[in-house]
Amino acid sequence: MLRHLRARHNTDQRQQSTTGPCNSGQYPDMSKKKMLDEAIVDMIIKDGQPFSMVEGEGFTNLMKILDPLYKVPCRKTVKTMVEERYQQNKKKAEEDLKKASAVSLTADMWTSRNMDAYLGVTCHYLSDDLDLSTVLLGVQYFPMTHTAAHIAEAASTMMAEWGIADKVCAMVTDGARNIVASVNRLSIQNIHCFAHLLNLVVKKSISQTSELDTMRSKARKIVGHFKSSCTAKEKLAITQSSMGSHS
Repeated sequence: MLRHLRARHNTDQRQQSTTGPCNSGQYPDMSKKKMLDEAIVDMIIKDGQPFSMVEGEGFTNLMKILDPLYKVPCRKTVKTMVEERYQQNKKKAEEDLKKASAVSLTADMWTSRNMDAYLGVTCHYLSDDLDLSTVLLGVQYFPMTHTAAHIAEAASTMMAEWGIADKVCAMVTDGARNIVASVNRLSIQNIHCFAHLLNLVVKKSISQTSELDTMRSKARKIVGHFKSSCTAKEKLAITQSSMGSHS
């Protein structure tokens, strides 16, 4: 997560603060100030907003109207608060994992739109109240080749960091040979993801049903026609509207 924050939100050196000093002024009600600060942190985390958002003219004007006395923290302060929140949540998750007698993992390789590869590993366990709990151990940037040895090494490092290496009873993955082989290297039981298996069954069934293939081909041509013609798209919207449908 910290690597993602630094990669995506590292704009501190590219743009100067527009909200003045980070700790300018004294808010009369410190408990409310803390509540507002935490609310901003929540918004940035949950909505995936960049730290620079707190220095945007629209946001600062909004906050002035909502509370003229509140000084919006600068991006550097917000970045620090987000990282502190991450460390707090990670510490709590580590404490919960220490209590778990056994855990299972799910792992998958995926590629971003920029063609950057990542290894995502999620941990699942039962809490003291027997509730199924989930912790994202990490989404690790993976620039090396996707060999079983490299995947196993990365997963092993992640498990050691979280102190669960001796608690993993199984790892759920897709059927890719490299990731299955990596689990075998770790001497962990590998379970093929049921959803992935079901998806493969559906894909194969569709590909082997000629009638469906013909229907899909015709549907693609129809969609392509309306996407490539503004006139046709407008006529379609008018027809849909007259029929009470939404475009």
